[in-house]
Amino acid sequence: MHGYFLARELSALGYRLISFPRTPDGFSKCLPYRPWFVLWAILTSDLVYLRISPEGKSTRLLKWLKLLRKPHVVELNGPSDELRVTKGYTLEQIEQMDRELATSLTAARAVITVSEVMQRWCKQYLQLEHVYVIENGGEQYDARSLRPDASLMQQLDDFSNGGSQLILWSGNAYPWQGVDEICKLIETASPDMRFVLVSDSVSAFEEVATRNNVLLLPTQSQENMRYLITQAHAGLALYGDFSWFRLGEMYNSSLKLYEYLANGLWVVTNYPLFGSAQLYVGKEASDMIAWLNGKKEEFVSPGQPYRSWRQVALETAAILEK
Repeated sequence: MHGYFLARELSALGYRLISFPRTPDGFSKCLPYRPWFVLWAILTSDLVYLRISPEGKSTRLLKWLKLLRKPHVVELNGPSDELRVTKGYTLEQIEQMDRELATSLTAARAVITVSEVMQRWCKQYLQLEHVYVIENGGEQYDARSLRPDASLMQQLDDFSNGGSQLILWSGNAYPWQGVDEICKLIETASPDMRFVLVSDSVSAFEEVATRNNVLLLPTQSQENMRYLITQAHAGLALYGDFSWFRLGEMYNSSLKLYEYLANGLWVVTNYPLFGSAQLYVGKEASDMIAWLNGKKEEFVSPGQPYRSWRQVALETAAILEK
């Protein structure tokens, strides 16, 4: 999602893009992700923008870029610490990965991260200097122009019938995604509050799967997800414990949070990400439910400001032009 909207907005700003998406995005020259195509793209471009994760295949391209002395900007999506909880890496393995990543990134013109915490992590553990923060954005959707699956529309209509609120959460069931917090919130809620949970691992929510006020859905197409967002009254942006992260703080830029705010949803979170009249920050499930109950008959006023992908692109362009 991030890559699609960023490509669209950079293209609108006048940049000519070569990219390697799984499906054509309609904004850039799309090529198959094969070595000769990648090499051609590097040689013919003025600047390479590379999104990487610490263990991702894209890190190999950094060696090519360094060897070819091609100007490049790198977006680092997350810290190597994540591999401690997703793959069971030891601290020694993480530190070795940090050293390799730091060496690979020395030639980058700039490194972009999604939060001030990630910026501090890059400076402290990778010893990088030119690190910038660009948070995610949100897109406002028009339900009338969407074409979701008819089966989903019927399923959602049947599920929401008789309910007072439709509350949405979507995400991968990573350890930091707050699955336990979500389950506790649902157990505290009244039966008329309807929760739609979309995940790559629906089994992670088996604790609440049999409740009548819970609809569990596997990962959906972008069109279906956009439809669900337009139909929801509120959204959840809850996160788990970050004690395994060396800085011990939440480092994400919550994509779902920006999507919810852009589309006029009330939002509950357990981390003080930023201030908004649409947003409630709490720690206790009972307090969150009480706040949502107070919003049952209230809708977000139209025209509320939100962080758009155009803003993200403008901030990105400012770094690309340095």
